[in-house]
Amino acid sequence: MHSIATNRDEDGMYAWKFDSYVNAMSPYSSRAETTLNVWKLITCPALLIGGEESNAPDIEKDEKLQVFRNAQVRTTPNAGRHVHHDQLEYVLQVIREFLGL
Repeated sequence: MHSIATNRDEDGMYAWKFDSYVNAMSPYSSRAETTLNVWKLITCPALLIGGEESNAPDIEKDEKLQVFRNAQVRTTPNAGRHVHHDQLEYVLQVIREFLGL
C-alpha cells in the first residue's frame, strides 16, 4: 500500500504526491504479526482502495486488513494495482466522498 494524496497545481490540474521512501526497504526487520499489531492501533478513519484486476490480495476479503477498526474499503472496477493510473476519475470520486467534499 502506498500513501498517496492529491494536490492541484498552478494550472488547476491534479498531481499525485507520494513519499518516495515508501519504495525503500525498512532498515528494521518486521514480522507480519508486528505489522498487524500496529495496524490495530489505527483508530482514525481509513480508506483502503484496491483494483478489481489487481494481483494483490482482494482488499474486501483479506483478513489482515480487517484489523483496521474504522476503515472503508472500495474496489475499483477495471483497474489493476495502480488504481489512480487506471481509473483516475473514479478514484478521485471515492476520495472526495471519503473526505466529505
